[in-house]
Amino acid sequence: MPWNIIERLANDFTLSNQNADPANWQWRAESKSLWGPAEEDWKTFLAKWYGTPDSQSPCISLDPLPRDLYPYTPSIFIRESYLTMFDTVWAKAIASEGFSGVIITGQPGTGKTLFSYYLLIRLLQRKQVVLFSPNGVVVYLFYHNEVYKARVGDLDGEASLPKPVSATSIFIWSLFDILKREDPAHFLVTYPCFPVQVASPDPARYAIWKKEHYPLITGLPLWTRDELAQGLKYQRRFGSLWGALQRAYGNPLSISLDSLVGFSGSADLLKEYYAEEDTPPPSPEDALAYLLDAAIDHFGFAPRDVFDAVFNYSVVTHHHENVFANLNYMELRAALFPFTSPSHSMSDWILALHPVNQGLLMPVHWTVDFKSDSVARHVLQRLYEAEDFPTRQQMSFLRTMPETREFAGRLLEPFLHRFIATCADGTWPLANMKSDALDPPHFTLDRDFPVSDNVRFMKVHRKIVKLQAIANLPIYLENNSYYIPLDPNFPFFDAFIIELDYEKKTAILWILQITTSRNHECSALGYRRIREIIAILKNALSGDPRGQGQASRTPHVEVRYVLVVPKEESEAELLNLQWQFPNGWSQNRKRHDHSGGVYRLEVPLAVCSAIFKNVSIFERIER
Repeated sequence: MPWNIIERLANDFTLSNQNADPANWQWRAESKSLWGPAEEDWKTFLAKWYGTPDSQSPCISLDPLPRDLYPYTPSIFIRESYLTMFDTVWAKAIASEGFSGVIITGQPGTGKTLFSYYLLIRLLQRKQVVLFSPNGVVVYLFYHNEVYKARVGDLDGEASLPKPVSATSIFIWSLFDILKREDPAHFLVTYPCFPVQVASPDPARYAIWKKEHYPLITGLPLWTRDELAQGLKYQRRFGSLWGALQRAYGNPLSISLDSLVGFSGSADLLKEYYAEEDTPPPSPEDALAYLLDAAIDHFGFAPRDVFDAVFNYSVVTHHHENVFANLNYMELRAALFPFTSPSHSMSDWILALHPVNQGLLMPVHWTVDFKSDSVARHVLQRLYEAEDFPTRQQMSFLRTMPETREFAGRLLEPFLHRFIATCADGTWPLANMKSDALDPPHFTLDRDFPVSDNVRFMKVHRKIVKLQAIANLPIYLENNSYYIPLDPNFPFFDAFIIELDYEKKTAILWILQITTSRNHECSALGYRRIREIIAILKNALSGDPRGQGQASRTPHVEVRYVLVVPKEESEAELLNLQWQFPNGWSQNRKRHDHSGGVYRLEVPLAVCSAIFKNVSIFERIER
């Protein structure tokens, strides 16, 4: 298809104008009698939008519809993907002349339901005949300048609907969401209806009509950080939170977090993050940005999860952690591999789906990853101890599929830890990464300058220390140990290695981030943790008796950052490698400087996979 096919069809109003003409429709009295008038708020809603010009506003108010339909937001934030999806749905309807249909699925909590309201408003602006069922139980019929209501079970199928007056291609738009795990009522998907269903990625909600009508299956992407920042402002509780932050931080000379008492966990988060001596008090804008980033770090980029956490961080994270704590291993495995076993409701807590466009008016493909690094750590800690054959089989199978290859690679991260910690003899081959000199910096592979000879990452058999908290580090402080933080919410990095020289009072702190994802965004709280480690190391070097009787030296700690990537990637993928550091790189470095050189380390993932499959190798490593 030519590239402009969607644009061309999106601007084709011939058929839609016929749909909008009352002279092209007839509705028998006995069929109409099955319907009653809709509530006044729905009538007002129709009058508000019917035949109006397309809005250029970044948001659309849902007033005066009942609040229980959308309890968290009074407005629809119009994402760029909403505009694109509307054009796609419109083009599909026009191209198929009202036959076929569209299923819009994807990650739960990304705004599919709100998109159905956005689609309804856009269609009313074009005076279309629309069926709208928000739950599969109640259905509204927008018929020209009137709106009717009925229960789906009380209708006599398609016989209850208006009909085209002749053998034309005009149709009724049928928009619906089904809350139960079942197919929609037959009349919602049968001509003269053009069905558009928003649904969770559960085939039980659309299996039959998908087989009968071959609809276009597409999906909405996860939100970006910028979209989350904009969308947050349209949430019902935003005004209260913003007012509380202004009262807390509006006067830098008089800071009180008492105003945040209604937002569980917010005060503790901000108090911890801005507690250092060198940290100036934040502006209300900075505090809000940090609360958003903390929610994203924990829950990823699905707005429902993120916005819930911004307003109720302690409650939401506690509930989330309890869910993981109460999962047995078999439940975890079922949730982790829904594409190789029956669908599991827990998958929504663990996995994120990303649509990949395959072409114009073509079904999307999906890639799978963990929702966030925090979720990944929860899961990977459990897998670290797992050696059962079915899990090994499933992980090997997922490595063969493009949609799940990176996800399966992340499942091997615990075994990358073991591999790096147990290899001996020689040095690891590092490559330089160069900064774009911005703040925060963005690092990419530097092919022009080799790593300096004095930067050597030795292959040494290292003791693995599972660290509960940074405060416990002095208890386990040993040269060349490999430290893995146990806290799933640990920010920024996955492991660190300490090389101590008590005689010279120097230390090298290697910070490792192990991931097979191509873009790596991190938590700003990680800098705080690194500075805490630096302070502990300086204290240990200052107090070591081996320095007594010698000229006093100031302890020095050098930080080196290492991004660990699988060696099997193509040259093009390695050249496109990116590491986006979080905000705060240039801040709070006077006492304990967390900045340092940044490097890339390629590790043969196939070897780690072999370790996972081979229990005897596992046992040799443990010994």
